[in-house]
Formats: sequence, structure tokens, C-alpha cells
Amino acid sequence: MPPNKVANTVSPGRKPRSVQARVHAWLILLIWAPAIFYRERVAFNLAGASCQWPALDEGNGARSSDPSVHVAVVADPQLTTYLSYRELGRGNPGLIAVEGISDAYMSRAFRRAVLSNDPEHVLFLGDLIDQGERIVNPEEWHQTRRRFDRIFRWPRRARSGDVHATGPLDNGDDGASRDRERPVSYRTVHGNHDVGYSRFAVRLRHLYARHEEYFGSTNFARRLGGVDLVGVGA
Repeated sequence: MPPNKVANTVSPGRKPRSVQARVHAWLILLIWAPAIFYRERVAFNLAGASCQWPALDEGNGARSSDPSVHVAVVADPQLTTYLSYRELGRGNPGLIAVEGISDAYMSRAFRRAVLSNDPEHVLFLGDLIDQGERIVNPEEWHQTRRRFDRIFRWPRRARSGDVHATGPLDNGDDGASRDRERPVSYRTVHGNHDVGYSRFAVRLRHLYARHEEYFGSTNFARRLGGVDLVGVGA
């Protein structure tokens, strides 16, 4: 063998590194692809199908003839913002990816578990936007608020009190809008991530007023199907 050349030999029975890398990549793909598909699609369908309204009875096993009122309750969505991961900073590709994945996850969950069951009322239990009370810049807050509206199909036909939606809120798997047969009212009580704790809310009243202007008052009393629903900003 010439002194300046190195032989490229492979041990008998051992595959070259490039072939090994391709084999490992395919193995990872074959394992992860079905797992991701199951968690992102199949699991949502199964969970959504398991969400059914309970049947009312008269107490003796007989089914009630009174019309029922369906109220869906959503707790602490805490929409991701740049304040959720301050170390990433505004406009960071990592933050953009996290927001996109989180938004898609919540939108799919809300559509499958809530809208597919056609409630008359949707009640949010506060903490709509993660650290929303600290987003002082109006344009940044409205940009985040529009993301929330898009994810949860929040109607913007009224600025305060009861907000109703009668138009196409839910898009099916085929992408077609489906008109609702009856109105849906949205209400929310405020959380500390919306208006801050009491001292914060008192000191920065304009942020409190901003939230109430677009999401309604946290103090309310509504009678729904014979039950009094009371919201209190405590």
C-alpha cells in the first residue's frame, strides 16, 4: 500500500456509519410519528367523544321533560406571551414556536371538547392571558387579545356585559363554517393574570378597565335554567 494513502476499510459484518445513521433516523421516525399523530389527533377525538352532557332526571329515575341549559366551563387557559418565557425575548424563533404550538393545542381542545357539544353559555374562570396584567403597551395587549379571540372564538359584537355569538364559530375537519342554531353567550370572571391582585388593580385602574371593556364585568348575576350564576371580583 502506498505510504500516503489510507485504506477505507469496514469491519466484516458492520455497516458504514452513513447507513447506520439512516437506519436510526428511520427507526426514530417510525416510533415518533405514530405517537405524535395519536396524541395530536386521535386522543383529541376520543376525549371529545367522551364529553357528553349528563341526562337530567326527576329523582326517581324518570327522565326530566324540562329543557336543559348547557354551560361549558373553561379554567385558566393562560395564553402564552413573551412574559411567559422572558429569557427567550420578543420575536425569538423559540418563543414563536411555543406560542404556535400552544395556540394550536388550545384551539383544538376547545373545538373538540366545547364547541362540538353546542353549549348555550361558555364561562371562563379567569387567567385568560399569562401575565396579561403586565402587558402595558396597548398594541401588544390587543395583539395578544386577538390571538385569544381567534383561539376561543370570542365574539366581538358587544364590548361589555353579555357577549353573544350567532355566526359561524366552529370549523369542522373539512374547514367549512357551520352556523349555530342558537346564540352562545360568553362570560368571564377576572383572575390575577388578567388584572393583577387587589393592590395592583387599584394602582393601575386603567388596565382593569381595559380588560372589562373587552371581556365584560367580573361582577354579575345571571339566572341560567333555574340556577343563579354569580360572578364576584374578590
